[in-house]
Amino acid sequence: YGLLTDWCRSNGVRDLALAHRLEDQAETFVMRLGRGSGPDGLAGMSAVVEMQGVRVIRPLLGVSRGALAQTLKDCGQDWLDDPSNRNHAFERIRIRDHLPLLAGAGYPPEQIAGLAAAFGHLRTLAERETATLLADVCHVHPAGFAEIDTHSLGTVPRLFSTRALARVAACVGGAVYPAERQKLADLYDWVCAGDIGKSLCLARCRFQKGKGCLIVSRENRGLPKQQLDITQDEISWDGRFRLYFNGSLENEDMGGDFFVGPLGRDGWAEIVAVEPALRDIGIGYPARLVLPAIRDALGVREVPHLSYQRSGTQTRQIVSKVDFSPRNKLFARGFCLAPKVSCTIS
Repeated sequence: YGLLTDWCRSNGVRDLALAHRLEDQAETFVMRLGRGSGPDGLAGMSAVVEMQGVRVIRPLLGVSRGALAQTLKDCGQDWLDDPSNRNHAFERIRIRDHLPLLAGAGYPPEQIAGLAAAFGHLRTLAERETATLLADVCHVHPAGFAEIDTHSLGTVPRLFSTRALARVAACVGGAVYPAERQKLADLYDWVCAGDIGKSLCLARCRFQKGKGCLIVSRENRGLPKQQLDITQDEISWDGRFRLYFNGSLENEDMGGDFFVGPLGRDGWAEIVAVEPALRDIGIGYPARLVLPAIRDALGVREVPHLSYQRSGTQTRQIVSKVDFSPRNKLFARGFCLAPKVSCTIS
């Protein structure tokens, strides 16, 4: 997926069409069932997925392999078979070989895919209710932290509140995969328990209880430090922020290497000693420590979110703009059901 979507972005391609078919959806359901996936996982593959600016579409999820092959034959169109589709080192291939046995026992791929579609309907309902809840109770700050109204959070069904916490954690923490269901359930119980001032870390996030609110910020660990190439237009940092560089600096003598990493306790102490007024900014201490900071051999040079630039710096700012652009959006494109697959919800 990384190779394909990188190519699409480099070549200005918005949509990437994949040939996953009905049997692939059935295999996905069986694989996830064996792993103990919850309702979201059992919904199978979404027909539309956003991947960092590229829309991945699966228009054939409701079409069987046999129907597709016959269509190609009727059109006189040849095709290539991927040799990896016969490699039994992959779980999917082993399950694929057993689909005829399941069909013989009364569970054809169409029925399995239909069950996935039923879970898909439940998932879309839950996502819609969760989005409505988040719009009412959650505010995300441009500095990358979120504030949740816990009074309102506790007035809706647990299913939607837990999903809302998961969405916020995915957005603020920038993790690739969501937290485990049991850990999210424990987090919900902890949030409802009161104990103002307490904090808890989960899914690369720090949850801090306040009076009637919950502050969620990136946990101060595992943050990357990377060297800057100011000839680039922009970079993504920590799966949360996108930094845009001042292109006019490309031909200037910058006098050394620059790195972007978390501000941290030492960096905060360094800049607040120079500019004490920074203590009055409307960003809590935990959230300040995980802001991206530009460093050189002398220490902290710039902190874009705090409009800080070390005095005595002769050149213009390296970073012209910084946006909170998390890998996982708070309001992501919802689950999209596969076309032409019927299901029954009882």
